[in-house]
Amino acid sequence: MEEAQAEVSDLQLFGVFNIPHISQIYVMFRGNVTDGHFGSSHESLETQLFTRENIPWNELAFPVVHESLELYFADKKKHQFTVHFGDIIRDKQNKVIISRHS
Repeated sequence: MEEAQAEVSDLQLFGVFNIPHISQIYVMFRGNVTDGHFGSSHESLETQLFTRENIPWNELAFPVVHESLELYFADKKKHQFTVHFGDIIRDKQNKVIISRHS
């Protein structure tokens, strides 16, 4: 609701990602938009729904969002959702390294 003005149901934990280089932990959830309505707020400039094929992958601001979406689509393909854990780390060359844990 805070970022996308959307009411959701069936909210479930999807992923917990440690991002030590910025001292943050991201907790990702998945759920269903209950009434189909969403919009922008003071937390977001723009909101939009995409199919997998139309996601602007190169424009995603954060590696954790890219990783979460990839995991979501992999789980959806298997028809089985699990809770994911991992570290998102930047190496000395500023390259993002994603380490998944079970």
